[in-house]
Amino acid sequence: MWTRGIWRALLSFVVLVLLSSCGTSSTQRTPVSSAAPTVPTRSATTTPVVPKLTVTPSGLVLQPPQVTLSAQAGEQAGNIGSYFWVHESGLAAEGHASGFPAQQPALTLHTGETAHFRFSGGPAPTRLTVAAYTKDENTSTIGANNTPGFVIKTSPATTTTLQMSGDTASWLVSLAPGQYYLVLHAEWPAPAKNPVPGRQPSADYAFTITVQ
Repeated sequence: MWTRGIWRALLSFVVLVLLSSCGTSSTQRTPVSSAAPTVPTRSATTTPVVPKLTVTPSGLVLQPPQVTLSAQAGEQAGNIGSYFWVHESGLAAEGHASGFPAQQPALTLHTGETAHFRFSGGPAPTRLTVAAYTKDENTSTIGANNTPGFVIKTSPATTTTLQMSGDTASWLVSLAPGQYYLVLHAEWPAPAKNPVPGRQPSADYAFTITVQ
């Protein structure tokens, strides 16, 4: 009895020792530190993209169309002078000129022939007049190089209202033989979209001619 009690006590002691050693020799766990408070990340403020107005969009020309004077003897491109031009987008351009370069050589016309003013590109004007000025009385130096040019100093010798047919206006030459400057004045209706109040598209073109 006594021996059996001793063995039971020893066995209990061994069990306690084993349990204690298991508790201390088990894999040591790394204590998990308390998580730091999460700070919400703010994305950078997005600046609204404002469309930039392009002054000269691709394919957009802010000036009146070119004009060519055609006759039996050949053709001559007009020199543009003062103008105001507006596009339906609302973009507008304006130019001022006190004189025109004189074309060399002058285009030869004949009294009684029909010449033609042809517009290339853009809408057709709704109002068109051509005025003829004698060359000698209206020739002056222009520009920094003082080159001979056309400066209006007198009243026109003749003024004729022309009618458009498509992109062309016909002009019956009724001038006496001599040398002249021509001023073709064209006006267009204001665009349906974004018109400039109180302004109408217009342009002056100059030509140098000799009438025989």
